[in-house]
Amino acid sequence: MDVGYSAPACSHAGLPTPQTNTTRCFPQFMGGSNTDDPERHWFNKYVVTSTTGTDRTGGAPDQVTRYTYLTPPGTSMTTTA
Repeated sequence: MDVGYSAPACSHAGLPTPQTNTTRCFPQFMGGSNTDDPERHWFNKYVVTSTTGTDRTGGAPDQVTRYTYLTPPGTSMTTTA
């Protein structure tokens, strides 16, 4: 089984505004101590865009399923085979 994943939804050069973020990027606060505030870091949520089942012994054609996610990102999907 091969799995395809989405491309990154954001980069350090173009981060979304946390209050209006509708992308698959999300902030996470890390570090901090009694004297230092935690730092905000951004992460991408990678979602599955396709799966490919390959018959490695019988020679049957690959079975490919593609996934399309609806809004809001990553919460609903439709499939096509």
